[in-house]
Amino acid sequence: GNAQNNCAQTINDNRVTIASFFDSLPAQGCSRIEENIDYVNNDIGSALSASAEGCCSICSKFSGCKAFAWSNFNGGTCWLKSGKGSTIVKSGVRSAVLSPSICTPIEENIDYVGNLIGQAPSATAEGCCSTCNSFTGCKAYTWTTTNGGTCWLKSGKGSTVSSTGYRSAVLGSSYCATMTNNLDYTGNDFGTASSTSAEGCCLICKTTSGCKAFTWNSFTNTCWLKTTKNSG
Repeated sequence: GNAQNNCAQTINDNRVTIASFFDSLPAQGCSRIEENIDYVNNDIGSALSASAEGCCSICSKFSGCKAFAWSNFNGGTCWLKSGKGSTIVKSGVRSAVLSPSICTPIEENIDYVGNLIGQAPSATAEGCCSTCNSFTGCKAYTWTTTNGGTCWLKSGKGSTVSSTGYRSAVLGSSYCATMTNNLDYTGNDFGTASSTSAEGCCLICKTTSGCKAFTWNSFTNTCWLKTTKNSG
């Protein structure tokens, strides 16, 4: 059926709340890559990848994979893991955990024109999502192969054109339709999760069984997951 996105975002004492009702799932993504960190043990497989960023999509398609560590072994290898587990410092190893993506599915061969506010290097378009999320004012991006891979960071999606090889996406706020201020959903908590943005909470709620609403606290970067909304 058609996805229902009934979302109301509120800010009250630096809290943001969104009520969300979903029937489809977003793409999987990964946390920010931890540089020179190895997740030890919990290996369930391996795959070749020239970059750590490429391991994210590989892990998301590999049954049971929840995390990975990448090294330059054999030109680049993803060591796929059932979980993060314990960590050690290891030069050159790059590791991350699978998580709900905070960006919409990538639009292939599409360029978001205009609205440029910055740029950053990335070997893959998938890597642009976390970069955009941490860049002030960024709401969308277009990735190209320029200089080995570049994220062109945008203040919004704007108009689009067809461009071969271009890959574009929007931060996940599009999963939550309307955002308004000064409302709190009290009670009905059944869990918490960490997120640096309200949009991240929206997608976490979307992928958590039984979650129909949440409150986000910007001081603690905590999503309070709820079984239903109860404003007041």
